Amino acid sequence: VGIAVNTAVVMASLLVFVVDFIAVFVTDIFYDM
Repeated sequence: VGIAVNTAVVMASLLVFVVDFIAVFVTDIFYDM
């Protein structure tokens, strides 16, 4: 159970990181326009 929970936490952290990166990337494109 501990490993599954740890994997879920890592996946959630990666997901937040990726979404944040995409949001910054899209915002940067809109500002350049």
